[in-house]
Amino acid sequence: VYMYLGVSDPIKKNSMIYGLELNLFFQRTGLTKNDLWDVSVPGMKQTLWNAKLHPVVQHNTCSADETMTVGNEIDLSSLSWITKLCKSSGSLSDEALKSLGDWKALPRLSLSSIRALSNAKEEFKFREDLTHSLVPSVRRKRLSEVKEILLQQRHEPCMFDFVVDGYARGQAEEFHRALILLDKVIVEAMNDELYNIVGRSFMVSSALISDIADSIKSLSNKDLGEEKEEGAPQRSLSPSTVKEFRSSINELRSTSIDKKRRILLCQRLFKLRNEVLSGKEVTDFRLASEQMELAAAALTEL
Repeated sequence: VYMYLGVSDPIKKNSMIYGLELNLFFQRTGLTKNDLWDVSVPGMKQTLWNAKLHPVVQHNTCSADETMTVGNEIDLSSLSWITKLCKSSGSLSDEALKSLGDWKALPRLSLSSIRALSNAKEEFKFREDLTHSLVPSVRRKRLSEVKEILLQQRHEPCMFDFVVDGYARGQAEEFHRALILLDKVIVEAMNDELYNIVGRSFMVSSALISDIADSIKSLSNKDLGEEKEEGAPQRSLSPSTVKEFRSSINELRSTSIDKKRRILLCQRLFKLRNEVLSGKEVTDFRLASEQMELAAAALTEL
C-alpha cells in the first residue's frame, strides 16, 4: 500500500486533497465522491481518514532480494498523475490521465482500513527479516557487482555508499568485507598479470578508506560541535612502518620480479594497511589511503 497525501491535507476533514480544495480537485481530475468513498459512508462523515486514496501496488514476480535492487523497482506510474496535478494549474496531460486511469483501476484503501488491517506482529517480523536477511543479501550482491566491474574492466563507478553509511552507524563489518573483496580482486588480477585491474583496485581501496575517514571526521565534528583546531598534532606512521610500506611499493614496481613475488608484496601491503587502520582514527585512515594510492601509482609503471 502506498500512502500519498499533501503536507497540509486535514486527515479528519474533506476540505482538501493533495493541497487542492476538494471541488477543484474533482474538477481537475474528473473524479467524484463515489470514487473515493463507499456509498455506506454518509456525506457528513466523509473525510480523508476514510477516503480510498491509497493504492495497493503489487510487487513484480521476483525474489525479495531482486525487488530491492535497481532495475527491479516497483512500477509507481499509477501515482505520477498526483505529482503532475500538484505541479501544474491546467488540465492534466494525456500521460497524467492514463496514470489516473491506472490508479482508479487499482484496489485502494483508506487510512482507517489500513489501520484495521495492520498487524504489529507481522510488521515486526517483516522488519526483522529486512534487517537480518534481505538487507545483508542486497549488500552481498552489491559487493559482488563491484568485483565484476573491476575484473571485467567495465567503465562504471564502484559504489560503496552503503559501506560508508554502515560504518557511520557503527557497522564496521561491511567495511572489512569490502576490503577483503578488493584484496581478493587484486590477488586474482595479479595472478593473471592484469596490472591495470590491480592498480584500479588499489585506487578503489584508497578512495573507500578516504571516504570512511571523511565520515569519521564529520561525526567527530558533530560530537564536538565545532571543527578541530588547525595545526593540532597529527599522528604519523612509525619509521619502521614507513620503511616497510616504501620498500614493498618500490619492489612492486620492479620489472625483475615474478608474479608470485608481487602477490606476496600485495599481501604484505594488506597486512600493513590493516595494522594502520586498527588505530581507528581519522589520521590512520588518511595514512592508509595514501599508501594504497602509492601502490596504485606503482602499478602504472609496469
